[in-house]
Amino acid sequence: MGEEKSKDLQVRFLAYKAGRRPEDFGRDVPFDWPVQVAQSELWHIHLLSDEQIKLYKQRGIRQQIKQTSDQFLVYVQHFSERYRYLLIALIPEPAHKICRKQQTKLPGYADIAEEFHSS
Repeated sequence: MGEEKSKDLQVRFLAYKAGRRPEDFGRDVPFDWPVQVAQSELWHIHLLSDEQIKLYKQRGIRQQIKQTSDQFLVYVQHFSERYRYLLIALIPEPAHKICRKQQTKLPGYADIAEEFHSS
């Protein structure tokens, strides 16, 4: 991802956390496996393609929790300073398969999150 796109994603993420959800931000949930990852409070937002946005609109699916994709943004919110976030990774399609297949990366992300919590 280029610097300009990266900066745009960061701006849109902060707008989302301030209550203005970009239409390409879908389900936002914590990782619940493996245990180390769940304990570090890593989260991921499903990033929707233009086609998925159009499909969800056509089907009348407006609830964020029901808007899923196979690409997501991994992030963490600081334990004590709740206004602080760290964007850790953008996992491309097929993100779910990648995470299941490369479970070693998730604990690495959890280590990054733990360092962030300690800062």
